[in-house]
Amino acid sequence: MNMQITKILNNNAVVVIDDQQREKVVMGRGIGFQKTRWRKN
Repeated sequence: MNMQITKILNNNAVVVIDDQQREKVVMGRGIGFQKTRWRKN
């Protein structure tokens, strides 16, 4: 399963888009630390 970050909420939560173009909130310790948003070209 491939996910792309669309919004970083804080160090522990990010909003992602999965392979089926569904938006999900992913939470976990430090999951958003030093990450960048994915930009569609």
